[in-house]
Amino acid sequence: MKNTPIWADENEIPFTQARTKAAPVRDPLPPFINADVLMKDATIVPPPTIIEGLLHRESKMILGAASKSRKTWLLLWLGIAVANGDEWCGFQTFPGKVLYIDLEIGVPFVKTRLMKIAEAMKGPKLDNLDIWSLRGNGPTIESMIRELFQRVEKGGYSMIIVDPIYKLLGGRDENKAGDIALLCNELERMAAKTGAAVVFAGHFSKGNQSQKYSTDRISGSGVFSRDADAIMTLTRHTEENCFTAEFTVRNFQEIKARVLELQFPLMIVRTDLDPKDLDRGGPPSSEHLRLMLEILPDEGLKAVVWQKLALTHGISKASFYRAKKKMIKMGAVTLVGDNWTPTRKGLEE
Repeated sequence: MKNTPIWADENEIPFTQARTKAAPVRDPLPPFINADVLMKDATIVPPPTIIEGLLHRESKMILGAASKSRKTWLLLWLGIAVANGDEWCGFQTFPGKVLYIDLEIGVPFVKTRLMKIAEAMKGPKLDNLDIWSLRGNGPTIESMIRELFQRVEKGGYSMIIVDPIYKLLGGRDENKAGDIALLCNELERMAAKTGAAVVFAGHFSKGNQSQKYSTDRISGSGVFSRDADAIMTLTRHTEENCFTAEFTVRNFQEIKARVLELQFPLMIVRTDLDPKDLDRGGPPSSEHLRLMLEILPDEGLKAVVWQKLALTHGISKASFYRAKKKMIKMGAVTLVGDNWTPTRKGLEE
């Protein structure tokens, strides 16, 4: 007996051959609805909200951020938050059962991260959160969904989190609109059939993203952004360990951008910071490095005082933090207690 995954189907058509084969049989399409009848039908209402002001059940949301920006941590936190009806990134959630589909990190590491997040959240309940770890199984999105439909009744879950989405590309090209449209259609089918909100992460393209519209920062075809009902992007802020969160929504009122500070493993809203202060990138100038060292006294300064002093010498906040990061790497400054003090290593004339 062959050791095949339980979702394997010997008759399944590989995606790379799908264009030459007949389309699979699907459920019949719904009937037409007369507009007058529609307006009088009080039973037709929006699905329940799962994240206040951001996401309904039966809708799709993409979280876009640069590589290694803690996307998996954020999604696991979201799963625990929704399972308990707790706050997430400044949004109130509504309690419901959550399924987290892990395609990448594996059970031991999911467990470790859950422990750290639960500790930071001070003991949330985890009995409303299920984990489906598929690392190493390599399902296609079609076979995974087919297995999911066999296991899940409609309404059983309020939210399904798929992490990461690129693992389900199969033979698809993420830069081809037609390929990604088919992928998104499957995610939409998942949302419709289960009644759950479907959330997944997308990675930013390479390079600095601050000059692009938030919806254009996600790598691959623009279909990802056009198809989603809600988009949340995290772009590095000039303040250390901070990100500007921007939102695009289809079915809610406009959401203002906010700054989130990473207080590992969670993020808190920083109302004192301007979301427009995005990290524009670029290496610090040697002039800035020398000037920042000149204004730093031997006894040192706290970072906030040093930054304000640098600002009076024409060094912007973004330039200050880039230069400070470079100086730390070079060993030109060191932290003594709460103060940054000069060593002048690597910056001698």
